[in-house]
Amino acid sequence: MKQLLTVFFCSLTLFCFSQDQDSFEMIHKMLNNHFKQYPSENIFVQTDRDLYRAGDIVWFTGFARNPALNGLGTVSDNLVVVVYDEAGEPINEDKYKMVGGLCRGDFDLPKDIDPGRYVLAAYSGGTIFPNEVFMKLIYVDQFNSNSLLVKTEENVKTLVPGRLNELLFVVSEMDGKAFEGKVNYQLMNGSELIIDGKVKADENGLVRLNIDVPDRQFDQPLTLTLLDGRAEVYSSMFHIESEKISLQFSAEGGNFIAGIRQNIAFRATNTLGQAVSLKAALQEKTSEDQIMQVNTLAPGLGIFPLTAKVGKTYQLKVTEGAGKGQVFDLPEYKAEGVSLAVGRMDEGFIYSTVNLVGMSSKDLIFAAFRGGTMIWGAELTVDGGLSLKVPKDGFSHGICQLMIFDQQLKPLADRLIYVEKEGDLAIDAVLAQNPIERNTAEGLKIGLLDENESTLAGVATISVCPKALLSLDAPSIESQLMVNGWLESPISSVKQLVRSGKLSESSINYLLIGNQFRNSDWKSIQQSQKTVKQAEGISRVRLEEDLPKQVESFLNQHVFDRKPEFTVEFFTENPTLFQKVKPKRTIAAQGNSYKQFLSSGSSVLDAIEMIKPFTMDGDKIIFPGGNNSLIAQDGALIVIDGQKMGTSASVLASISPHDVESIDISTRPIDIQQYTGLNSVGLIDIKTKRGEWVDEAEEEPIKQYEGGNRISRDFTETIVSMDDNQSLTLFWEPAMGVDELVNQQLPASKTKGTFVVQVLAIDNQGRVASKSIELDVK
Repeated sequence: MKQLLTVFFCSLTLFCFSQDQDSFEMIHKMLNNHFKQYPSENIFVQTDRDLYRAGDIVWFTGFARNPALNGLGTVSDNLVVVVYDEAGEPINEDKYKMVGGLCRGDFDLPKDIDPGRYVLAAYSGGTIFPNEVFMKLIYVDQFNSNSLLVKTEENVKTLVPGRLNELLFVVSEMDGKAFEGKVNYQLMNGSELIIDGKVKADENGLVRLNIDVPDRQFDQPLTLTLLDGRAEVYSSMFHIESEKISLQFSAEGGNFIAGIRQNIAFRATNTLGQAVSLKAALQEKTSEDQIMQVNTLAPGLGIFPLTAKVGKTYQLKVTEGAGKGQVFDLPEYKAEGVSLAVGRMDEGFIYSTVNLVGMSSKDLIFAAFRGGTMIWGAELTVDGGLSLKVPKDGFSHGICQLMIFDQQLKPLADRLIYVEKEGDLAIDAVLAQNPIERNTAEGLKIGLLDENESTLAGVATISVCPKALLSLDAPSIESQLMVNGWLESPISSVKQLVRSGKLSESSINYLLIGNQFRNSDWKSIQQSQKTVKQAEGISRVRLEEDLPKQVESFLNQHVFDRKPEFTVEFFTENPTLFQKVKPKRTIAAQGNSYKQFLSSGSSVLDAIEMIKPFTMDGDKIIFPGGNNSLIAQDGALIVIDGQKMGTSASVLASISPHDVESIDISTRPIDIQQYTGLNSVGLIDIKTKRGEWVDEAEEEPIKQYEGGNRISRDFTETIVSMDDNQSLTLFWEPAMGVDELVNQQLPASKTKGTFVVQVLAIDNQGRVASKSIELDVK
């Protein structure tokens, strides 16, 4: 390789624009044309909390960040917010006005909403692609005083087939008393029951499960559910060593080139798209000798260095974790090509290296982009290799893209980088007193500071709610607006970096190897020059049609997110927040293929036989495994929309298959006994499309609109009219202007326990920050 040259670009940049203005003008036009057709926005929604009750109000602030503005801003003036259930059905949808990239809003959860996970999705008028829609989980709970609290003793997330896997749980009543009853458990592979059984908790509430997982291949994680005589009390997915996974490899700069040291990134996911953690051995395909051990740095993401040899092929063999024993070939290495690497960055420069391997001297174009704007460019003559000090002047804070082109603007290499430019934004938030007594007002002082502790101007969102209603896995404004919202493959560890204060150029740049901008790779930019922008109505229809699939994918990828958990202290200090809820047992979900059968007009009885074969005894349905005897003949109990209809199959003839929403079948006593203690043959639980709302609906709150946009209510005025227990959010300020230290009075709390004061802020330079303070109410 020829001698490396060091080039200082402070003066070279201007020279290159004058010498090759046509090339840079062409790049600028291509970018401008592409982003006119496909505007790029990054949306984040902050809710007042993450856990709600049926009928609660959800308060939120929407942020839209526009890369062209390097701050808040949007190409449209509205934000659509939709809440989906786990079946992908929308339960609430409204449009809200955005001003300067901000919007405030609220909506009511239905009073008859079922407990569970829901997806809040938000997109603007400029959103075209489903993967640009912001999504976050919100949870609904019954606040049931009869519930059990279940905590895992060990964080085991990977089961090993062919042997006993011990899982430990501590189960207690809501008041902290150890649960000493029996717990039923089910291990499911999708809709297939793998193992079920019953185990008794000891005097300390310790439940010890020994799960004998079959020694076979699984395509996806397994779901473990614990149930007591009242309801489902715990459910979680567990990865399994034999599940199928996939690895996608990327070389820094985009090209796999032999003869030079390169950082290689890989993404590890299972069939549901979930990120998995693993250890693997890097080796040549023709040898069992290990070159090095490779680990995932964060769930789903690993990076390792490799100097590949010409003619050699390489592979990763998984040695531990999900996918154990599976082998994955690295892409073929080429003997020639262009590489681009970023070594380090300081306050003034980005240090990068361009190498030509197996190629003669070339004139190349080096450019940097952010969104639809080219922010830097230069023409290079590279002979062997070139070390570059790219000046940071002109680069904006956040993710940018470096690219190498030939003279015909064919892309040869590219690399995303994260730039810290203006310094850190800090939130100065101080409580007047802590702890405080219940029914005592509190003072909060807020200000925005730069790295020199000078006061800045910006906007802040403030929420105060019980800690028990917040999820540790909720997305943060920094991770979304500064990093993950721009990426094709979000980085799971960014939230942890934000919490630990280690979100920096060095940490993010390493994790960006092999990633790319969402919907903005150069190939799509080139193709967009030949396409005509679709009418907004057509784009919106397609977006809305594709959203349920995106919601399903999002739910699959976030099954390991932790739901907010009640504590014994929160329950005992606030018993009036809870109520005794009538037991409702859960039947394991069955496959949906029968629904297509019903849609063809086949009879309900035929659909039942498709789900679970049976025999007829007169007009009664008998499932295998039912405990009929000569002196006690009986058939499966038929329940329609919660009403017991007896055991005569003739009742099914009155139901049109087109009216059926779902059919659940069980022969388990725990499911049958929720309706009767006499039947031991089976249960057929049918829900019709017309029977979902049996009770007379209560009058819904009146919504007010202006120009087609929902008008948000005022938080303080709204909660004044509520009962003491109706609002668990103590304070909510969606968008408060801050240009100096501001004193904010917080109302007195009727709820006891640990509260969290959350402050999110964005300053006039587009920098974002967040801060949380715990407040104890005695």
